[in-house]
Order: sequence, then C-alpha cells, then structure tokens
Amino acid sequence: MSAAILEVTIQRGDNDPAVVWQIVDDAGNPFMEPSSSFVLMVTWRGGSIRKDSGVSASGLTYDAETATVTWTPTTAESASLPKGRLSWYTLQRRDDDNRRVFVEGMITGLGDPVS
Repeated sequence: MSAAILEVTIQRGDNDPAVVWQIVDDAGNPFMEPSSSFVLMVTWRGGSIRKDSGVSASGLTYDAETATVTWTPTTAESASLPKGRLSWYTLQRRDDDNRRVFVEGMITGLGDPVS
C-alpha cells in the first residue's frame, strides 16, 4: 500500500476545525487496527511539530472503531505554521517494529493569527 497524498488547509491561530484522516486499505476499506498508534510530523523551513497518538493530551487521536486519526492543533501550533503552502506533513502508522506512512502532503496556512 502506498501513501496517499492529500493537501490540508489550516486557518492560522485557530484550533477548530480539527483535521481528520480516515485510514483505508488499498481497496478503500477502513483499516481498523486497535493496537496501532500514529505519529504526525509537520515540517517547514525553521520549524516543526511532532504529535503521537500514543501520548495522552498530544492533540492527535486514533479511533480504531471508525479508522480515523484526528489532529486538533493548538492555537499556538496553527499560528506557528507559515502563511502559504510552505509546510509538509506525514502521518505514519506504528505497530511494534512496523512503520508505514499512510498519508502525506502540503499544509497551506491561511491568514494571520488574531491576537
């Protein structure tokens, strides 16, 4: 199974709406693996954000029942994203020693954070 490429748009300085990915197999069926955890890595020139669904209160959750991974960025995290299409993310499944990137793509940061 190869990684899907999906672009994400985030309003800088907001923590709503959350970003939600549904994890599916090659046939398009929900991939439900209760023992899995996921790591989200967001990078841009001069910065990065790393989230782990295995760490409570990280803002990244995995629901095996619906096969969805949800990232709720904090207002500080979304504000730190550069304005424009300048950030790249990868979402990787981790299960014991197995690692697989399920989805990756560009993040477009919109607007200026409201203080």
